[in-house]
Amino acid sequence: TVRGTAAKQNSPIQEGAVSTLMCHLGNLAYRTEGALKLDPQNGRPDSSQAMALWGREYQPGWAPEGA
Repeated sequence: TVRGTAAKQNSPIQEGAVSTLMCHLGNLAYRTEGALKLDPQNGRPDSSQAMALWGREYQPGWAPEGA
């Protein structure tokens, strides 16, 4: 489950985060119709058009703390 009792992970979190980020960056490049340049300090796209697509909306009760 996402929340609740702890279960054994199938793979390291960092490995999944990198894999998922690559998919998201590919989608951003496709939707902005161009190559993305990333800010080396934070790994985010260095484009206002791509950053407009960067955020997300959460269902009530599912937002992480600080979001």
